[in-house]
Parts: sequence; C-alpha cells; structure tokens
Amino acid sequence: MLSGLSDGNENEYLREAVACAKHRLYRGCIVLGWCAAINRVHRVVEKIGFSIFNTTSKRIAAETSGRFKRFNSPQSINSLNELRQVFETNVLWIIEAMGLIDNNQHTRPGSCFDMRNQSAHPGDAPMTEYNLLSFYSDINEILLRNPKCSL
Repeated sequence: MLSGLSDGNENEYLREAVACAKHRLYRGCIVLGWCAAINRVHRVVEKIGFSIFNTTSKRIAAETSGRFKRFNSPQSINSLNELRQVFETNVLWIIEAMGLIDNNQHTRPGSCFDMRNQSAHPGDAPMTEYNLLSFYSDINEILLRNPKCSL
C-alpha cells in the first residue's frame, strides 16, 4: 500500500511505521503514519505559500454561514516551524478551503487524527490490524497520493 512514495522524510516515518506493524505495535505504527501524513501537508502548504494559507484561513474565519462558519482560527504564519504549531484539525479545515481536499476527504483524515490521538494517549480503545488498514488506506489515498498534495 505504501510502496512508491518517493519523499525521503516520509519514507523514514513510514519505514519506522512498518517496523512497528511487523511487531504488532499498532499504536506506534499509527502515530508514525500520522507524522508522515501531516509532514506531507505541511510541506505542501510551504510549497504553495504561507501567504495563501494565511489568506484562506482569514477568509474562512470571517464566514458566518456555510461549511466554514464554525472555523475561528485565522493564521498568520511565516515558516514551517510556525505551521507545525498550528493544531492539525485547523490545518485540515484550511487545506479543504484551499481546494487540496474536499469535505468528504477532510472527514476521513480527521478520523485518522482521532485514531492517532487514541494511539498516543492512554485509554482502552484497541488498535487492531483492521484499524491500521483503514488508517493507512485513508492517509495514503487522501493525502500521500493525492495529486493536489504532491511535492
């Protein structure tokens, strides 16, 4: 499922994730997969330009009706380091508004982020091979192999 991804940074995260999966360390595998996915998103935003990201975030934060009416996190970032401080669910809203993903595509990485949180924090929710397959199918198809998110 993950073969053919060419980015070196993501491949390092994914190599470690595969190693976790081989040892049935599914929580670690999911956390590392999320790192690869959000790294791709951050680098795509950097490529497109922080000014477009900022302008889009301010536009949707000003909306009072429609899909983005509850978004209230305008951004003013100027570097990859600053972007890495923006809460990931806010980033998903903004990249949807930028047209990189649609509303259905936004929902599924949001679920992946939830699975990442369930994996990274104490709790009794099990992580199974089926969860892993769903998680990687979504980040692979919606973010990593999405032509709009290519580097």
